[in-house]
Amino acid sequence: MNGLSLPIDPTHAIYIGVISIEQESGTDAEMARMEIKVFSDDLEDAIANFSGKRLSVDTKQACESTQIALQTYFSQHLNLRINGLEHSINWDSCEIVGDTHRIHLSFPAIPKWEQIEIQASFFLELFPTQTNIIKIVYDGKKRFGKLSGNSTTFSTSFTSE
Repeated sequence: MNGLSLPIDPTHAIYIGVISIEQESGTDAEMARMEIKVFSDDLEDAIANFSGKRLSVDTKQACESTQIALQTYFSQHLNLRINGLEHSINWDSCEIVGDTHRIHLSFPAIPKWEQIEIQASFFLELFPTQTNIIKIVYDGKKRFGKLSGNSTTFSTSFTSE
């Protein structure tokens, strides 16, 4: 934690994020897609706590102007391993939809997934009740997971079906 003391708002009952990962096997796609959906006010608080500065994230221009802070924050709170190898995650874009931010990411497509592991600890430094839901779609097969303060890593296999 770098900076601001931000109390948990007792009227804000839900601290949740959704991580979606998708790649179709057998396609010529060079990149697989990842999207993170979070509430904008939670994102703003997390970036303020991380950077020590309050950065407004409530406009499209703010998405672009805070890109470096967002990238740095998520690079420290999000990791991906496929088949035992860590993969770098690329920043693609950020958009605001209602009261949420959707952060679009990508990583090099992997021809065959056997095992995938995702570690996501974002917002937990501020919101102990934060839950991050994971949805993974690979070759039409779906997997779901839930991460929280006592479990920030989800792993699943695509080999035994």
